[in-house]
Amino acid sequence: MPLYVLWTVLITAPDLALAIIGLLLFRRERTVATTLVALGFTAVVASYVLEWADMAAITRFQPWVFALRYWALIAGRFVGVAGLLWHTLRVTTASPNNRWRGP
Repeated sequence: MPLYVLWTVLITAPDLALAIIGLLLFRRERTVATTLVALGFTAVVASYVLEWADMAAITRFQPWVFALRYWALIAGRFVGVAGLLWHTLRVTTASPNNRWRGP
Protein backbone atom coordinates (compact mmCIF):
# COMPACT_ATOMS: atom_id res chain seq x y z
CA MET A 1 0.00 0.00 0.00
CA PRO A 2 2.73 2.60 0.74
CA LEU A 3 4.23 1.96 -2.69
CA TYR A 4 0.87 2.79 -4.29
CA VAL A 5 0.66 6.01 -2.28
CA LEU A 6 4.20 6.99 -3.30
CA TRP A 7 3.46 6.22 -6.95
CA THR A 8 0.23 8.24 -6.82
CA VAL A 9 2.01 11.25 -5.32
CA LEU A 10 4.80 11.06 -7.90
CA ILE A 11 2.27 10.92 -10.74
CA THR A 12 -0.18 13.58 -9.52
CA ALA A 13 2.13 16.12 -7.88
CA PRO A 14 3.44 17.68 -11.13
CA ASP A 15 -0.06 17.98 -12.56
CA LEU A 16 -1.36 19.49 -9.34
CA ALA A 17 1.54 21.97 -9.32
CA LEU A 18 0.84 22.91 -12.95
CA ALA A 19 -2.86 23.37 -12.15
CA ILE A 20 -2.03 25.70 -9.25
CA ILE A 21 0.48 27.61 -11.37
CA GLY A 22 -2.11 27.86 -14.14
CA LEU A 23 -4.69 29.29 -11.76
CA LEU A 24 -2.18 31.80 -10.37
CA LEU A 25 -1.13 32.74 -13.88
CA PHE A 26 -4.78 33.25 -14.81
CA ARG A 27 -5.25 35.55 -11.82
CA ARG A 28 -2.25 37.59 -12.96
CA GLU A 29 -2.97 37.75 -16.69
CA ARG A 30 -6.47 37.05 -17.96
CA THR A 31 -5.81 35.91 -21.49
CA VAL A 32 -7.05 33.00 -23.55
CA ALA A 33 -3.69 31.25 -23.21
CA THR A 34 -3.70 31.39 -19.41
CA THR A 35 -7.34 30.25 -19.39
CA LEU A 36 -6.34 27.19 -21.41
CA VAL A 37 -3.49 26.44 -19.00
CA ALA A 38 -5.72 26.72 -15.95
CA LEU A 39 -8.62 24.73 -17.39
CA GLY A 40 -6.43 22.07 -19.00
CA PHE A 41 -4.39 21.10 -15.98
CA THR A 42 -7.41 21.43 -13.67
CA ALA A 43 -9.19 18.89 -15.89
CA VAL A 44 -6.22 16.55 -15.47
CA VAL A 45 -6.41 16.86 -11.69
CA ALA A 46 -10.18 16.31 -11.86
CA SER A 47 -9.60 13.10 -13.81
CA TYR A 48 -7.28 11.89 -11.03
CA VAL A 49 -9.96 12.72 -8.46
CA LEU A 50 -12.47 10.69 -10.47
CA GLU A 51 -9.97 7.82 -10.54
CA TRP A 52 -9.60 7.94 -6.76
CA ALA A 53 -13.39 8.02 -6.38
CA ASP A 54 -13.62 4.98 -8.64
CA MET A 55 -10.99 3.19 -6.60
CA ALA A 56 -12.94 3.99 -3.44
CA ALA A 57 -15.97 2.20 -4.96
CA ILE A 58 -18.04 5.39 -5.01
CA THR A 59 -18.66 5.19 -8.73
CA ARG A 60 -17.75 1.58 -9.42
CA PHE A 61 -19.30 -0.17 -12.43
CA GLN A 62 -20.30 3.00 -14.21
CA PRO A 63 -18.66 2.97 -17.65
CA TRP A 64 -19.19 6.66 -18.35
CA VAL A 65 -16.84 7.55 -15.45
CA PHE A 66 -13.99 5.64 -17.08
CA ALA A 67 -14.58 7.37 -20.43
CA LEU A 68 -14.89 10.79 -18.79
CA ARG A 69 -11.69 10.50 -16.80
CA TYR A 70 -9.80 9.04 -19.77
CA TRP A 71 -10.77 11.86 -22.12
CA ALA A 72 -10.38 14.53 -19.41
CA LEU A 73 -6.82 13.34 -18.86
CA ILE A 74 -5.91 13.35 -22.55
CA ALA A 75 -7.74 16.54 -23.55
CA GLY A 76 -6.70 18.34 -20.37
CA ARG A 77 -3.02 17.64 -20.91
CA PHE A 78 -3.23 18.66 -24.56
CA VAL A 79 -5.10 21.91 -23.81
CA GLY A 80 -2.88 22.76 -20.84
CA VAL A 81 0.37 22.19 -22.71
CA ALA A 82 -0.89 24.07 -25.78
CA GLY A 83 -1.93 27.02 -23.61
CA LEU A 84 1.37 27.01 -21.74
CA LEU A 85 3.30 26.94 -25.00
CA TRP A 86 1.16 29.73 -26.42
CA HIS A 87 1.68 31.86 -23.30
CA THR A 88 5.41 31.18 -23.25
CA LEU A 89 5.89 32.16 -26.89
CA ARG A 90 3.70 35.24 -26.49
CA VAL A 91 5.42 36.77 -23.46
CA THR A 92 8.43 38.97 -24.17
CA THR A 93 11.63 38.46 -22.22
CA ALA A 94 12.37 42.16 -21.72
CA SER A 95 12.21 43.61 -18.25
CA PRO A 96 9.51 46.25 -17.65
CA ASN A 97 12.30 48.71 -16.83
CA ASN A 98 13.94 48.22 -20.24
CA ARG A 99 10.92 49.08 -22.37
CA TRP A 100 11.22 51.63 -25.09
CA ARG A 101 9.34 54.77 -24.15
CA GLY A 102 9.37 56.44 -27.54
CA PRO A 103 11.05 59.67 -28.78
